[in-house]
Amino acid sequence: MYLPDLGGLETFTSRLAHELCTRGHEVMVATTWNDPSLPQRQIVDGIRVARLPFHKAMRGDDPLTTMRTLKAAAALKAEFRPDVIHVHFADPNVFFHLRTRAAYDAPMVVTFHIPFSDGRTARGGVVDEMVGAARALIAVSTANARAVAIGVGVPVNAIEVLCPGVPDVEWVPPAQPRPCSGPFVFVGRLVRDKGCDIAVEALAGVRAAGWPASLRIVGAGPETPHLQALIEARGLRPSVELAGGVEPRAVPGLMAEACAVLIPSRYAEPFGMVAVEAALMCRPVIAAATGGLQEIVVHERTGYLVPVDDPAALSAHMIRVLADPAAAAAMGNAGRARALSRYSLHAVADRYLGIYSAATQRELDG
Repeated sequence: MYLPDLGGLETFTSRLAHELCTRGHEVMVATTWNDPSLPQRQIVDGIRVARLPFHKAMRGDDPLTTMRTLKAAAALKAEFRPDVIHVHFADPNVFFHLRTRAAYDAPMVVTFHIPFSDGRTARGGVVDEMVGAARALIAVSTANARAVAIGVGVPVNAIEVLCPGVPDVEWVPPAQPRPCSGPFVFVGRLVRDKGCDIAVEALAGVRAAGWPASLRIVGAGPETPHLQALIEARGLRPSVELAGGVEPRAVPGLMAEACAVLIPSRYAEPFGMVAVEAALMCRPVIAAATGGLQEIVVHERTGYLVPVDDPAALSAHMIRVLADPAAAAAMGNAGRARALSRYSLHAVADRYLGIYSAATQRELDG
């Protein structure tokens, strides 16, 4: 998936595409076509985007659509003739590359963006074929690499860890950052896995303890009606703002106004882009101790890690932020310094270009 869809995968792929283009490389994004209001071909912020009905074709109930999509994928590759095909694996769309390799082939690099949580595997069929054909396998965090190794049946040392990068020039806090005294902020898709309801329950606990805190929820999704009902049931209507979806350029400012950013995910986040973005804005992060979030948030140094699906624990640490704004500000500053040193988009693009170069050289060496 790709813009205008918004999520960690879409955000990172668009950032990487732009960084590569600014360095003089040609980039084309082939993505699924779910929204018929979008054109099949489009220039999105300077990036060529081609949309094909991958998801519809994968359902298998329309053989004609499948055949037409395979033909279109083959024609697209023959037209663009890429030196490297970079698969961002989050669904079975790679099938269409694998089945059109005879028409045009190129070295394939695979980055995994799915959690493979609970020891589940994806062995067999397309996944085994993809892993066998890939010139490089990449995971977006160490936790993700361990899960992917189990999920696809390869040694963990066969997977390179390369975290998504953030363009730090776009995430700059105000010259005089606000004290950690604004609302708590949640940013993300409003789905159950993201734990937005946990944030509401935690706020109820904070207010019940006598703290006049508030919560701003930024995002859209199917959980919205449930959240509205929960806010009413807990008597929190004046204290919780459902801001809805906002333009990406508005998010840094919203984070800069927060006393802390909440990431109460229920599932093993492969990475945790929001945690990095909050850190770059000098905001402490209170996150669930799961997946890649545990590698971004350093407990009691850049924020707090709390047990998964535990509103009471989240409340307790929200109160810690409110009770000691100076300590919270120090954690935010430490988080920015750490994010700058670890998650630079420029450095990540350097490493990807090295991976692409090695993949093409390996192809030449046969």
